[in-house]
Amino acid sequence: MKPLSHIYAGRLERLFANLIDSIFLVLIGSVVTLSLESEGLVVLITFLISLGYYTHFTSSSWQATPGKRLLNIYVIRTDNRALTQRDAVERFLAYSIPGLPLYASFMDAGTGMMLTLWLSLFWFFPILITLERVGMHDRLCSTRVMVGKVGV
Repeated sequence: MKPLSHIYAGRLERLFANLIDSIFLVLIGSVVTLSLESEGLVVLITFLISLGYYTHFTSSSWQATPGKRLLNIYVIRTDNRALTQRDAVERFLAYSIPGLPLYASFMDAGTGMMLTLWLSLFWFFPILITLERVGMHDRLCSTRVMVGKVGV
């Protein structure tokens, strides 16, 4: 049996942490973009807010976003070290890949949504079935989400 510090975060913990973070980001994004009229500028600012949020919190001494921290789960590298800012940026960008079809101008919105759904299933389904609960973004970036704080 693995020591407590090396227990991988569960499916529901990760889901609820993501939902909490999404609520924070929607609230922050709504306040910031309320006065903007350009849809393109709203998308860009919302993306930058999300990038800053995930990068700052996962590379800070918290090693977790507020949602993850509330649920006592933390992001680390596979070598048990804390994420650097570069690691956190890479992880966020990898996490964002399935949503890219939503912004494609060469396909209609319905196709973009359907493609995003299928890519998301492929990208995040491994969290449900792998022992380490890793999504493709975790695999690409050599990160894991653990119960309890691990690493330095």
